[in-house]
Amino acid sequence: MATQTEHRAQPATDVDEAPPTEQPRRMPSGRVLIRMPRSLHQRLLDQAAEEGVSANQLAVAILSRGLA
Repeated sequence: MATQTEHRAQPATDVDEAPPTEQPRRMPSGRVLIRMPRSLHQRLLDQAAEEGVSANQLAVAILSRGLA
């Protein structure tokens, strides 16, 4: 007659847990979604049109100056 062995999960203790490992940094995608008031969005579009650039190019330039 075959017997079945019972397998019971043992609760983990602090001693049993491995130390956390550092996750490698992932490269950013280069894409960001920014929520802003419609009035600010319109100002961005108006200024970009005046300068003859895309709203994205203008936003990148503004962020670059602010983060420098």
